[in-house]
Amino acid sequence: MANVGPSSDFKIRLLQISLRLLQQGLLDNQIYLNASVADCTTNSGQQVGAYVNGGNPIINLCPVWFNRPDVQSWAIIHEATHVYLGTVDLSYVWQDSYSELNSFQPFLNADSYSALIDCLCPEY
Repeated sequence: MANVGPSSDFKIRLLQISLRLLQQGLLDNQIYLNASVADCTTNSGQQVGAYVNGGNPIINLCPVWFNRPDVQSWAIIHEATHVYLGTVDLSYVWQDSYSELNSFQPFLNADSYSALIDCLCPEY
């Protein structure tokens, strides 16, 4: 059976480029605080720690973010990938569907980058 997914070399190169873009984006210092609690609540009433608005290069940090040091770096990386890599939320690591992502979907999924950085740099 022929390999129909991206090659390992392609995946490695794509990951290198993605991480370089993410690094450069974070060095641009485009992190601004958001003080509006209304903007930090989903339609279902759940409080979020951080978010971005489509097309806007600002990462909004919400009050919940300041009370959760255990996930602060995770959230920054997650949101930064939306801004600088154009990722989407296909699945979050805590969802069953996360393990069902195909071989290319993690490159499009914001939480996949946070998980990777967490594995590579667990002290952050």
